[in-house]
This record gives sequence, C-alpha cells and structure tokens, in this order.
Amino acid sequence: MSPPKQLLRHLFAAVIGFALLHAAVPAFAQTWTDYGGAWTHNGANHSVNSGLGFKSVIAGSNYQSSTMEADIAVGTGGDAGFIFRASNLGTGTDAYSGYYVGLSTLNNAVVVGRANNNWTQLISYPYTVTPNTFYHLKLVSSGKSIEVWVNNVRVVSAGDDVYLSGAAGLRVMGTNATFNNVAITNNGTVAIRSFDFSSVKGAVYTPTDRVNYVDWWQS
Repeated sequence: MSPPKQLLRHLFAAVIGFALLHAAVPAFAQTWTDYGGAWTHNGANHSVNSGLGFKSVIAGSNYQSSTMEADIAVGTGGDAGFIFRASNLGTGTDAYSGYYVGLSTLNNAVVVGRANNNWTQLISYPYTVTPNTFYHLKLVSSGKSIEVWVNNVRVVSAGDDVYLSGAAGLRVMGTNATFNNVAITNNGTVAIRSFDFSSVKGAVYTPTDRVNYVDWWQS
C-alpha cells in the first residue's frame, strides 16, 4: 500500500527544511554591516584595507552552532579571520563581545581569542602564514567546542563557554585582507552539558599530532 499523499508532502517538507537549515549559505546571499574600514563586498568575496579591528558581520545573524569557511589572504604584519558568537558590536579594536579565530602573518600562528571590549588570547598555535597567500580557513563552533582547520588539516581544538550564541563575520587586525568564497552553515542548536570540576585545579594541555585541546578549569 502506498503512503497517503499528505504524509509524503509532510515528509518531503521536513527533508527540505533540514537540508536548508544545514546548507552552507554563501556570502552573496547575505547583507553585511561594517564596523570600521573600507570594506568591499562582491558576491562571496570581500576585502578591507589595513586597520585595527575592522569588522564586518552578517546583518541579523545569530548562530549557536555553525561552520564558517573562506579562502583568506592576509597582508603583512597582522592577522585576519572570523568573529563568531558576537554581540555588542561597535567600531574599535576590540569593540564586541565574542570570539575570534584568525591567521597571523605577524606571529606566524593560528590565533583564537575572546573579546569583551578587551582581548583575551586563548590559543596561539604555531603555523607559517605567508603574506598575501590564500589559505582555506574553516571554523566549527558547537556548544563549548571550537575547532579550526587550515587547508583541510585540523590544527586547533579548544573549549570555552563564555559566549554561546551571536553574530558571525570577518575581522582584520593591523593589516589588510581578502576573504574569498565566504560561506556559513547553521548547524542548529546543541545541548550544553554542565559538569562539576570544582574539585579539580589547574589546566590541561594535551597535544595530539597537530591538534591541541585546552580545558580551562577553576583556579
């Protein structure tokens, strides 16, 4: 017996809805809001002049769990990358609350940090970044997890839960940059589990191959 047509319609709608939720949304499908700098937005490709903390975010974006990808060329003497779970956005070096992951030509590193009108560096992972050369940067943020890939190799795995949702965008610090093929995937909502580490003091840093995991526990 064939299933009723109404049931088939509901199943089809559910499958399409799931696919749309988890499909990568290219940058040309978005409206961008700039915070400092002379940004150029051309489809999925974006660029900005050198400056201190110039940002551009997807207007109205609010993601808890997401994947961001782009081919990024960073100028000399600075870094460029993604901001995510951002709020309280303004013009200024660290004028937002949220996270940042970027490629640094100044320090030859993959940088992960947290901002709240100031800067807290979480990770600086050694990685040679040649100025004005494109690298494919991929970020997956899910719950407390922050994972970073460069040229399809995972280089950073970190944990932090100060900010759990917010806007997504692009940022430069101290240099110019070009961001091509920018895309973001909304991975939906992830349940956040709570654990009691009150009896554990200190920090754990466990390098495994090229992946570093950092847990910040109560001091």
